[in-house]
Amino acid sequence: MAYWRSYAAAIERRKDGRKTGDFYFDIVAPEMKRISKELDKKIEELSLSASENFTNLLYTHKFLTKTFNKISHLEKRSLASKYLHFHCPEKVFIYDSRARDGIHKFVERPDKSILNNLQPDKFDKEYGDFVCRVLELKTLLEENLQITLSPRDIDNFLLSDAIKNYHKENKAKKKI
Repeated sequence: MAYWRSYAAAIERRKDGRKTGDFYFDIVAPEMKRISKELDKKIEELSLSASENFTNLLYTHKFLTKTFNKISHLEKRSLASKYLHFHCPEKVFIYDSRARDGIHKFVERPDKSILNNLQPDKFDKEYGDFVCRVLELKTLLEENLQITLSPRDIDNFLLSDAIKNYHKENKAKKKI
């Protein structure tokens, strides 16, 4: 199920429904080709970085988010996280509305100290907050339950919580 979900964000998905000719050929492909070498280098560095080094993750995510914004004129942090998760599943946490809503249930006020030494314009603050929350949940589970979860495990955990809530909400709607 996580694989299907990882493709659920599309760069051409627009709130205003506007189309711009052959969007992929005219706009997406040239921009992605332009950044391909730099992006490949960043993904390689991310894949080789230590698991506890989130600077590369946050900086690479911001780089890709900015690129997607240039292409679509929308914030595409979800798409950026899914793209990077596809390339580095053991390093990147998937961010989307279900994951965001789920993590807020488990971690109300995250410790954001890992963000203190980062350049504020080099990372997406919303994704940074999300990563801090996920790391706090991960630590809590490791300390209290002695289990170690990968980013993919965390994603599946948050998705399963979202699915349970979806079913609860639909049952409640049917009763009304």
